[in-house]
Amino acid sequence: MIHELLREAYGDGQNSGHPAEQFAREILRASGTGIEDLSPTIEDQHSNEMGLDGKITGREIEILSFVAAGLRNREIGLRLGLTEGSVKWYMQQIYDKIGTRRRTIAVERARQFGLLN
Repeated sequence: MIHELLREAYGDGQNSGHPAEQFAREILRASGTGIEDLSPTIEDQHSNEMGLDGKITGREIEILSFVAAGLRNREIGLRLGLTEGSVKWYMQQIYDKIGTRRRTIAVERARQFGLLN
């Protein structure tokens, strides 16, 4: 029933790129419900060529630059007016998009993708 609802809501071929929509589409792909026949958007194709699983936002790049400078989540939060929990959430988004769970590798890959100097 859940797959049916997701397919009805997100199986139309249009992709806004919203994280919730991307998650729903991933569930549909993994469940083998036939959504894989939907053509990816140009943005998705570009991201996959770069090795990214989603578009990195300006805020995420800003946070990554602080990580590259050696700041901890709490310090980053203080500089940006965010809670430490918010910074952790952003880091999870970054990890998912870059394909790692380590700060140093995330920074290294961001540099490889040309996102950081």
